[in-house]
Order: sequence, then structure tokens, then C-alpha cells
Amino acid sequence: MDEDLFRYYLNEIEGIDFENMWVARENGKIKAVLCSWDENVYKRYRIFTIPLGIKMLLLVLRFLSVFMKMPAYIREGESLQQKTLVLMAHDQSIEALSSLVRHVNNIHLGSAYTVLQTHFHKDDDMIMAQKGLFGFKVEIEAYMMTSDPELAKKIAKIPGPVLFEWPNFI
Repeated sequence: MDEDLFRYYLNEIEGIDFENMWVARENGKIKAVLCSWDENVYKRYRIFTIPLGIKMLLLVLRFLSVFMKMPAYIREGESLQQKTLVLMAHDQSIEALSSLVRHVNNIHLGSAYTVLQTHFHKDDDMIMAQKGLFGFKVEIEAYMMTSDPELAKKIAKIPGPVLFEWPNFI
């Protein structure tokens, strides 16, 4: 990502701003970065029904929330409050990125948010940054369409897997 694209994200996409950026440093050197983005302005997942087994589990989690920080309670008919970790990068330090992911996760436990999500290509080593956290994997197949042939050529030249984050779809 170049500076122009970064500035575009900061200026044009609601919720992507310096207040939601996290930086890990070691001896003054930046080792990892990420943005904790509330994208509910652009998309929402609404819960229509909750099966009985999940309701029972939610009751247990609600009880546990008295003693420890837990994600926000899920209610039928309401949208999940979610944060998406985007604009992630590291300087040869998955450990620093993992530290940031855990830090943001811990900050959002006990808050209004139910879901903290990431988007990784299945072959991307950065997926290890969420190792040890509770979660589940959803595979998404995405395609890019553009009327800008130069953009298509630029993306086609990128070696390895191409990661499209949600800001790229807005």
C-alpha cells in the first residue's frame, strides 16, 4: 500500500482513522500495524434465529460475563456489533502482529462488540497472528472487477496471494 491509498482510506472510509490504528514498536522501530475498524455503517449481520443449543451456550456465557469480560450478548432480531482488523502489516514479526491482535481483542472484550474478525488468504503466514484465540474460519470466494486496466495489471503482478480487505470493496 502506498501513502496515497492510505490517505484515501483515512479520508474516505468512515471508521478508518488514526484513533483506531494500533502500532507495535521495538526500540523505536515499527514492527506491526493494524486498524480496528467498525464497519457497521457499511454492512451488518442480523441474527434472525438462534437455535436452542446456542441459546443455552449464550446463557452460560452471560453468566460467565459476571466474572470475566466476554463479547457482547447476541440477541435475535438485532445486528451483531463487529470490528474488523484491516490494514495489517508486520516487519518480519508475526509475534508483534499477534501481540496487537491479542491487545485489540482484550480491549473489545466486555464492550459493545460481539465479533472481532480478520480477513486472510488461506496461504498467508499472517493467519498465525490469531493463533490461540477462540474463533472459527469462514472461506469466502471473492472476485475483482474493474474498469481500470492499469489497476488490474498492477494487481496481477503482485507475487503470492492477493489479500483484498473490505475497504477495497467500498
